[in-house]
Amino acid sequence: MKKDKTVTIIKLRDLYRNAAEIAKRAEAGEHFEVFKHSTPVMRIGPSELAKIGRQEKTAFEAFGGIAFSKLKSGEKSGKLSQNIDKLLYEK
Repeated sequence: MKKDKTVTIIKLRDLYRNAAEIAKRAEAGEHFEVFKHSTPVMRIGPSELAKIGRQEKTAFEAFGGIAFSKLKSGEKSGKLSQNIDKLLYEK
């Protein structure tokens, strides 16, 4: 694999052999130009949807830290929302 300024140039054969690793690196933000017999055939890079997915996952992980048992059941939704905000944002 040869590296250009912002794009890593790889052979199609390298993509076949290392697809999982290349996908992981693309997800992390790296761009690839894939060549077959000295001809560029495709470009691989991070997906905009992957970025959104990572942000949603981070938000979901933040909710994982909530002690839902501390919330009183049967409260009006406005009060429940305030309690969630309090647990999330107050240290």
